[in-house]
Order: sequence, then structure tokens, then C-alpha cells
Amino acid sequence: MNSPYTGTPLRNEIDAFLHCPACLKQVRADVELHDESPRSYARLEIGLTKTGLQIWCTRHELNVAHFEIPRAYFRRVKPTCACGASTCAGGD
Repeated sequence: MNSPYTGTPLRNEIDAFLHCPACLKQVRADVELHDESPRSYARLEIGLTKTGLQIWCTRHELNVAHFEIPRAYFRRVKPTCACGASTCAGGD
């Protein structure tokens, strides 16, 4: 997939991951979860807030991270749903 803004290929450039601390603790401690990785166990929602971007664990209803981003930046970002719509009522 290419960036709609630059046309360059999009790729995973993540150097360090953010995880819910409660999920990490469960994956490391629970014998029944021995086949799970933090990635496969994660239940995260990522979205825009009034002041930035938030990562929320739906498994534990905990804030994982909140990044304050200037409002001017949001005028350049046009989030879209996987269905291709700029707004969506829940379709995939």
C-alpha cells in the first residue's frame, strides 16, 4: 500500500512497541496463555481525542498512552475506515 500523500510505500517502521501493562503481566504470568504473545493478546483501540491521539486497552479498560498533538496537525490528517470512507458507521 502506498501513502495517499506522497505515493511512497507504507511499511512498518516501529522500533519499540507500546502494550497495556496489565496484558503484559497476564501473558507473562498465566500458564494457560503460554502460546500467546503480547501482540496476539492485545485488544487495543487507537483514536483521535480533543487533544491528541490515545491508545486504549479494551481488555482492561486502561489508558496505554495519550500523545498530545497540536490541533493544526489534524487538518492535514484524514482518518479513513478500512472500507475507504472518511467516516464510517462501523463497516470493515
